[in-house]
Amino acid sequence: MQTFLYNIQTQQREGPVRNGRYLVDGKPGELPNYIVELEVVKLPDPSYDPANQTLEYRAYADIDGRRWVQETYARDLSEDEKAQRIPRPPTVCSPRQLRLSLIQSGISISTLEAQLNSIPDPVQREIALVEWEYALEIQREHPLVSNLAAALSLSEKQVDDIFILANTL
Repeated sequence: MQTFLYNIQTQQREGPVRNGRYLVDGKPGELPNYIVELEVVKLPDPSYDPANQTLEYRAYADIDGRRWVQETYARDLSEDEKAQRIPRPPTVCSPRQLRLSLIQSGISISTLEAQLNSIPDPVQREIALVEWEYALEIQREHPLVSNLAAALSLSEKQVDDIFILANTL
């Protein structure tokens, strides 16, 4: 058993936590009436639903029971906290990863290049071809990705799935 002395007036621990009781000559020592000896009690962790709850810690003095209670309790998550736990699809991948993912998703590279070559404005077409050929990374939110997705009739979920697959390659 672990105990410590607790000052009721200041609500602070007085001295270190020690094993056993506060004794003087083998008997409980005389303490001022504003000091009590508290036994440290650790309550078992509760069961909880990690999708909707989180575990939090608290410790408090139970003066009447002469205990210092340490416990973990389940707190319900707010809607914002739940939304933050939903995994977000990746927003970037390498050109190699994207090309392999497109192929595995049934979209040929020649189809994609044909879309790029069909851009009517020659300057915009050259810019798109440079982006496609020389980019060091592909950003999910890049306008070229959005334009190609629209041209290929890909939904937002399909594009997300392509980026998810790309990040595994």
